[in-house]
Amino acid sequence: DEAVPTEELCPRLARALQNVTIVQKGASDIISNGLPIPQELLADASQKTESLINDTQGGLKRVGGQGDILSGSTGVLMAWGSEWVRGSYE
Repeated sequence: DEAVPTEELCPRLARALQNVTIVQKGASDIISNGLPIPQELLADASQKTESLINDTQGGLKRVGGQGDILSGSTGVLMAWGSEWVRGSYE
């Protein structure tokens, strides 16, 4: 829906996919799993949000493959986390 602000699309899709974590790259990078962020983790406690948004401008000279590195690193961290949950590191 083009009428919906970009910041709302990521959490909506995450909820529709049963709260998977989505990293949406763009002019502003958005990370969401569709669930509210706990108040103790927010800098502004009055803020209610379901997304982390980074709108810091990156370097103007970028190399190809940065998205590949991001997805690979994310996959490795997710795999390590799932093995920790299973108790593989005890």
